[in-house]
Amino acid sequence: FGAEGVAIYPLERYTQLQQRIDQLCGLEEQITVVQADAATDDLARLPRAAEGFDAIYAILSFLHIADKDALLANCRKVLKPGGRLYIEDWAIQDTTPFTPEEAEAEQRVGMTSRLTQAEYQAHLHQAGFAVSDFQFRSQQWSRFVWDRGNALASREAELKAAYGEDWWQAWSSWGAQYALYAFHDLNMPLDAVKATYPHAVAQLGEAQTERFTQGGVRQKFGGAYI
Repeated sequence: FGAEGVAIYPLERYTQLQQRIDQLCGLEEQITVVQADAATDDLARLPRAAEGFDAIYAILSFLHIADKDALLANCRKVLKPGGRLYIEDWAIQDTTPFTPEEAEAEQRVGMTSRLTQAEYQAHLHQAGFAVSDFQFRSQQWSRFVWDRGNALASREAELKAAYGEDWWQAWSSWGAQYALYAFHDLNMPLDAVKATYPHAVAQLGEAQTERFTQGGVRQKFGGAYI
């Protein structure tokens, strides 16, 4: 569409991966990939920053950055007047105490703070942003996460043979277990859950599946679109 952009990653391996993806897609001229820390580095020194950016997109990244005020102020500084910040992130939609499984999911995903909608919006206002929309789409997230977990679990034998037991344990413990504990608002009766996600249910066990999907555990994490 003729747009140009700058992608920021704090880790070298992700920077290299994005560069390779851009090469395969023929986007090297349109997207500049930079290794930088969005909270602590001077974003005004980024390529194309002198004229200001029309928009900043943060997709499942802000949850990993503890200093939200510095992060958001940095973003505000490089946007054009009237520029927009779009955030897709984890937040907290229910402040009921976490179960041990949810606390483990929080630790594994690297979530640095439990911000409610009001707290998230306060940080945005502090940085000078007006919040035009804030939605939780946790049921959509839950069904996506369970679809993905079920697909992963269905390939257990194949993936173990290809990559080994250690690889399988590392990936399946998140994708087919703790991610499902984090997002479980399926709004489906138990029989439908078992029929739709049989491999995921086998990973969690029927008792845990019933506990998390049938109201025994409230949905705490929110899939936030801001």
